[in-house]
Amino acid sequence: MDKAHEGQYGPKAKEPLDTASIVQVIRRAHVLPGHPCGRWICWTIHGIAQREFSDDTMSGNKGNTSVSPEFLQLLMAQFPGRLALNRTETARALGFKNAITVDRLRQRGLLRASVATRRPTYPLTEIARFLTETSEGV
Repeated sequence: MDKAHEGQYGPKAKEPLDTASIVQVIRRAHVLPGHPCGRWICWTIHGIAQREFSDDTMSGNKGNTSVSPEFLQLLMAQFPGRLALNRTETARALGFKNAITVDRLRQRGLLRASVATRRPTYPLTEIARFLTETSEGV
């Protein structure tokens, strides 16, 4: 590797990462508790700013990741009149034995919570999105 690319991709990099992978890593790093990667994210975005971005990359769509209406209808039937659930109710809705699993999913960035109040709540649409994205196709 020539010296011109050593600083941009690192001394061991064979070729640059594709834009979609970089954006996925940025999104994952951004949801870490305390946002420890703020400057790193800014420099990374600066480094890829000249690249072409597709609409799917910018919106975060991974193809068929729309919320499954079946999951949403089941959740709405199970919790009538509710728009969001607390962590214990979310764990119960997802079939987990312990609410700590919900906390761990949130820490990993797989399940997003509304943090407008003192205690996080999980919108039914977010739970349905999580189920849709993490379910295996039959």
